[in-house]
Amino acid sequence: MSGSDWLTLFSICLMGAYSPGPSQAMILSCVAHHGKAAGMRAAIGHGFGVLLYAFASATGLSVLMLTHERLFAYAQMAGSGLLLYIAFGLFRAAMRPAHTPADSPENASATILLTSFRDGFLIAIFNPKIAVFFLSLFSQFLGPEQTVTTHILMGLLAGGIDTFAYVTIVMLASLPVVTEFLTRYERSRNLLFAGLLSILALSMLYPFV
Repeated sequence: MSGSDWLTLFSICLMGAYSPGPSQAMILSCVAHHGKAAGMRAAIGHGFGVLLYAFASATGLSVLMLTHERLFAYAQMAGSGLLLYIAFGLFRAAMRPAHTPADSPENASATILLTSFRDGFLIAIFNPKIAVFFLSLFSQFLGPEQTVTTHILMGLLAGGIDTFAYVTIVMLASLPVVTEFLTRYERSRNLLFAGLLSILALSMLYPFV
């Protein structure tokens, strides 16, 4: 691949990472509810999931999912279920009067950090449209002359860009002026994110209805 090919790939991956969708909504709700550290873990987990999809697309493994409709559907339904699960947790939080010390974003426990990483990873893995994106994108650059090293570098580039994009989103959402606003309107915030995630989850299920 030429330098211009790598630059084009970089630009498209960056635009794709910043495109609004269920992943961004989940990351933002994680930051709002559990704080910056949890948001960072979710961003890293999501980047790792994207890296696996990107590598699978570069090596052709993702074709297996796309050619097996049931596997594709199961992954999408699992992703929708995960979003609904997170939305339900936010709705329950909105019904509580206030944060307890254990729930405070400043006191995110090791369990919350691990759960945040898991949720970030799973929201990527259970979104097969990511595989469609990378398969369509990488097909423009891959050829019989490409080596395994090139495939690995493409996967690392995509995963690194995704992680960088979501880390910057977490940093912006963690600014004092933003966190103060979100804390002040905690109940409304949780209800808003719960509703948004529910809508996104149902939209993922719509093709199967």
